Amino acid sequence: MLIELKGSKQELRTDILVISVSLASFALIILAISGVLIRRNNLWAYKKISETVNVELTEDVALRSFTYMELEKVTNGFMEEIGKGASGTVYKGATSNGQRIVAVKKLEKVLAEGK
Repeated sequence: MLIELKGSKQELRTDILVISVSLASFALIILAISGVLIRRNNLWAYKKISETVNVELTEDVALRSFTYMELEKVTNGFMEEIGKGASGTVYKGATSNGQRIVAVKKLEKVLAEGK
């Protein structure tokens, strides 16, 4: 009778191990499928927005590089200071046609990200 109990406990442990591994594997598969579906939907939504965006809006939001001389001209020689931060001073400026007021940050030192 004692031998049968040991066999039963061993079988029970094996069954629990098999069930646990199966459930963990199933959960990982569901998680992976969910991640793929969410990523696909986000990319699809991004492409949809990109196709329907107004060109003027894109020009307003898009990053553009400026030369130092252009920034100096826009800010009238970095004349009007409107603020100061850890990495530089912010100056008020206006676009060449005067329709848009802008803020230009003149970096004095570049800090490593996260510091």
